[in-house]
Amino acid sequence: MDRISRQGPKIARKILEQIVDNGVEVHIVNISTKLTFGWENDPTKSIIVDIELGRALKESEYKSERIGSAWKAKRANAASKLVTRNVPLWLEVKDGQIVEKQEVVAAVREAFRLASLGLGCKSIISRLNGSLPGGLSWLLRTFQSRAVLGELQTFKRVGNKRVPDGEPVADYYPQIVSRQEWQEAREQVERKCKNGRYRSGDRSSNVAKNLFSGLICDVTNQPVRSMTYMDVRGCRYLNSQFSPSDPRKPNRIRYDLFEENLLDYLLQMDWVSVTGKSESAELKAMSAELDGLLSEIDKTDRLIQIKTAAMEDPELDPDTIKVLASQIAKAETKFAALSNKRIELSDKINAVRVKAGALYNVETLKTLIAQHDPESNDVRLQLRNEIRKRFQRIELDFSFRIAPESKLVFVNFVFVDGSRLDAGCAFSLSVLRKNRY
Repeated sequence: MDRISRQGPKIARKILEQIVDNGVEVHIVNISTKLTFGWENDPTKSIIVDIELGRALKESEYKSERIGSAWKAKRANAASKLVTRNVPLWLEVKDGQIVEKQEVVAAVREAFRLASLGLGCKSIISRLNGSLPGGLSWLLRTFQSRAVLGELQTFKRVGNKRVPDGEPVADYYPQIVSRQEWQEAREQVERKCKNGRYRSGDRSSNVAKNLFSGLICDVTNQPVRSMTYMDVRGCRYLNSQFSPSDPRKPNRIRYDLFEENLLDYLLQMDWVSVTGKSESAELKAMSAELDGLLSEIDKTDRLIQIKTAAMEDPELDPDTIKVLASQIAKAETKFAALSNKRIELSDKINAVRVKAGALYNVETLKTLIAQHDPESNDVRLQLRNEIRKRFQRIELDFSFRIAPESKLVFVNFVFVDGSRLDAGCAFSLSVLRKNRY
């Protein structure tokens, strides 16, 4: 009865009717009532059941309010007291203190490092060979968890949804990964999501055969075509995406020659001119939105304080107190929603700034290019990751409009901050196609 009553008396009554109509006798023990087929036609039973459903709903709401108040009090003292003994699997509680399991923490940190390089969850679990405390679904949840940042996020249920209950409590757990590592791992995991679902079957995620996967496209004419990587009998190519409905001829180049020439260009690129670009329009727009959001949060907070202070007036009548309480409840709901939105927007701004900041620090990229070893998977994974940090798109133009007689393929670069470098470099088509294996 307790569970059913949470749906509200009207819906709960229909549920009871459906249960009984399907041949199940319902016994309500605390009021000594048995419901059988046709009970809703008995006025006495009908009234008794309605009263009991209403009582059960109020009791449920009262319990929920008490539990919520207790959790609110615990959250307020979270900085100095243990809220719950349930902690992530890489931590444990000893003598009232949360401490790290060193071996498990090391494995989780390595999992984040590998995820930031683009490895899929299955590849990470295989490489760590049982040192992680959970399986595929646990690892995926861990990549989304803020507990690795040291934050405690409690939740509450609104209807059938589980939503955050207030802002995260910072520095509650020991922080085991940096915010940048967490963000990079999340970005790589989100890249593998298709239609909201994680694609765990990427069997080659641990081998960076194509350093520019997802970045290269053919812009010779419209519409733009992506360029797909193909490995045919040991011969590696980049081909313009083919469609039976598209009459255009695909363009094809040798991947290994393109990689060699492009990496050499990136090593010699004048990054000073690239990093001189101003703050992106996207970042400016999000910063303006955050300013407006902070202003709205401040207004709502002040409104809550004013209404709360007004309720302390001993001369207020019950109706006015009820109206003020309702207004405070609405304002607190709005404040919680705005606070959650602020956290999400701040994370997005930090992610954009991290991406843009990658343009200002290219030493890691240059070092990896200089020590590039085609046989070292880890170096290639790191190199692919550094390239993705700096480029949104790499465009190839096969039209030869700029230099028809030389048959040059021109390369345009679109950087993560939205800036462009058109015709940044050019490669001879004959060179990119020569000497098949």
